Amino acid sequence: MNHSFATDDRVIPIISRRDLLIVCVGGLVSASLGLVLASPTGSSFVLAPLLSAINMVSLTFATGLFSFLTAGLLFSSPASRLYLLKRIDEVGAKKAFLGRVLHVLLVTSFFTFLFTIMLFLYPVALHGLPYYPISFDHFIYYPTVIGASLVGSVLLALIASSLAIFTDDLRISILLGCVSTMLIAFLGGWNMAPHPWYYSLTRNLAFLSLHNIARATAIVLSGYQFESANTMVQHVGFAFSAESLVIALFLFSAISIALLIVAQRVLIRNATRWIALGSVISG
Repeated sequence: MNHSFATDDRVIPIISRRDLLIVCVGGLVSASLGLVLASPTGSSFVLAPLLSAINMVSLTFATGLFSFLTAGLLFSSPASRLYLLKRIDEVGAKKAFLGRVLHVLLVTSFFTFLFTIMLFLYPVALHGLPYYPISFDHFIYYPTVIGASLVGSVLLALIASSLAIFTDDLRISILLGCVSTMLIAFLGGWNMAPHPWYYSLTRNLAFLSLHNIARATAIVLSGYQFESANTMVQHVGFAFSAESLVIALFLFSAISIALLIVAQRVLIRNATRWIALGSVISG
């Protein structure tokens, strides 16, 4: 079905200057949260640099701020609504929707790339956190960390895009997204290395949170084999197998795709309401 929304001929940028500025500030805040909230990894462990890096990056997924802020702005700000209406007229609703999701993926992935490389190239940023054994000498771990980080970043960005469309409200999507993501992160086990002999229900729920999925992916990509499940719990915070990680990734991917399919249809309803209520201009 074709949908047509009357728009003028002016050129509308992919992202407005105001939205870009907010995204940049949000990136700085999100990166700061990752640095502040991370727990140190014992420097005697061979994978301490890798785990320390992925822990800091993954905690930006646990808070969810940057992903939900970016998706909210690119789908719900007044400038973005104008852009989407014009794109729907030009290429159709499906292509306009997928193109906007791609923009969210590119922005969030770029943030993940910059934040991750900063951890290795600029260790001075870790001043005040001396127990993190990360330096440029450990750059060999960068491909593993960025690969695992992008897995979490992409999945969270897809979910954030769907939520932004479902709520059609910038503030609500950010608040609901961040609160739910942090609650799930706490439920799935926020701490990096709880005592290996202490029973914790959250260890069995670890893969409910994308920040744990990113950490587990980094371990699997590194090829490191732990001596025992207790050793894995001591350093990672929970025990897992490669098979369980694959299942978790499959389920998250399936959920993300299902949400996107529904969100594409909801976008048309939202666009119709923007015109009817004049909310494109008023926000």
